[in-house]
Amino acid sequence: MTNPIKNKKKIPISNKLNDLTAKEWLINTKSVWEFSDYHLNHGDRKEIRHLRNLLLFFTKKNNVILNPNNNKEINLIGESERRIVLTKTKKEVDFIWIQANRDFANLMLYEHTLLSDKYKSEFIHYFHILKSEKYLCVMVRDFYFQRNSGLISYHYDLANLLINIGFNLNGLTVWVPGGKKDTNHIDNPNSSIINDYFLIFRKEKKKKEATVKKPLEFQLNYDEKKMLAKKTLYYDSYIKSITPTRDKFKTQHPATFPEPDIKKIIEFYTDMSKKPKILDPFCGVGSTLIACLELNVEGYGIELTKKWIDLTKRRFFSRGMPIKINGKKFTPQQKPLDLFMDEEGKKKLLIQNVEHGDAKEKIQLFPDNYFDFIVTSPPYWGILTKKIDHKTKKERVDKGFETKYTIEGKDETFHKDLANIKSYAKFLNELTKIFSTCYKKLKNLGYGAIFVSDFRDGPDFYLYHGDIANILKNIGFKLTGLTVLHQDNKNLYPYGYPYSFVSNIHHQFIVVVKKEEV
Repeated sequence: MTNPIKNKKKIPISNKLNDLTAKEWLINTKSVWEFSDYHLNHGDRKEIRHLRNLLLFFTKKNNVILNPNNNKEINLIGESERRIVLTKTKKEVDFIWIQANRDFANLMLYEHTLLSDKYKSEFIHYFHILKSEKYLCVMVRDFYFQRNSGLISYHYDLANLLINIGFNLNGLTVWVPGGKKDTNHIDNPNSSIINDYFLIFRKEKKKKEATVKKPLEFQLNYDEKKMLAKKTLYYDSYIKSITPTRDKFKTQHPATFPEPDIKKIIEFYTDMSKKPKILDPFCGVGSTLIACLELNVEGYGIELTKKWIDLTKRRFFSRGMPIKINGKKFTPQQKPLDLFMDEEGKKKLLIQNVEHGDAKEKIQLFPDNYFDFIVTSPPYWGILTKKIDHKTKKERVDKGFETKYTIEGKDETFHKDLANIKSYAKFLNELTKIFSTCYKKLKNLGYGAIFVSDFRDGPDFYLYHGDIANILKNIGFKLTGLTVLHQDNKNLYPYGYPYSFVSNIHHQFIVVVKKEEV
């Protein structure tokens, strides 16, 4: 006979959010949910696996759920899990689930709808009836209007709308339903989009009252002219990261990105037979240049801080390869540690180039329309300068690795480091200046790929990828795609447990843009 006490689910008394155990809670905070994830399988078909998980995470038994779309699956799941599901009400509710409408005939209608008082008033009503410290979840998918059009980042526009109303953005979860993919992206760009987003908002106690008179703090600026452009290449909206073994030099940098992912995207967006020129204006420890070396294309990097330049040089020397720094060639004197290619093969490889200095100044050294492709991972504002949490302590501090790009009093470039700017708006403004110059240096019809992660600062969740995309569109680039780069090898940490939802961010975004001067 089983012991009912021993087998009872251990749910802490302090858990006012849901009826999950600590293990169940932890798994559900992953920022990417795939159809194949075992924790989503409740015997449900793929269309509703994610819905049950959302309801179980954000509600308890006998909670009231508002389902304004009258989604039949939500109604069935709510009933089977002993929740009260309503399609409309003026009374307080514990959770709101919305599937965003995507029935827009054209860009004008899209902009008119999102900026209309009627559309805003619906969300203001939801704000009023949602209990404090409870959640609203919007399921949304980005889209293209037609062939060769720019991407409509619907999730980003909706997020800004709801933040403006008074909701606090708490996180973004990616849902990948699975199934067979359509590879005909040229004729049907929407076939490249294989994932949805869950935008997760929380109503905080201290938020001001929402009002329809509050002015919007964002603008929609989609350009109809861009839809008449030449053939556009569309990358899949979801891919899994190919993580290499991090060498001892690369590991010392607090924010790097994998060379195999860089190589893959360079090969997709450039003509390799023409030996394209690649630019990375935030070079770090040279991951882009290592990728260019392995592809035997001409790479140019710019890096502000000397210690990262030195590590880049050591990475090349460990492979037995020379590198040019500010035009001067440096050659290794010792036997390489990494025999990635025989000596004859190395002689045929192009020498990679790095400029030591401020990107705003160094980019000016290159002529306009010089580069075929831009790929980079820009700095993460001041997020690395914040208080060290248990994840950073375990993965960086305890191993003696750097936690910041630059350190005051130690690095001469501290005050030039964009990550040390206190204002997020000023930080974005400085990035805008650099990317504006990059636009001039990129050849017409050339592409750029920006690798970024969203981040949290205190209670606020920043859609950094969306802000970067918005900057690039305002400069003149066409946003052609947004790819979720799933990094499923990261550890899970019990953020927020057992009080509130805090995501374990296991993905980056690749913001893909194109220069089209029409």
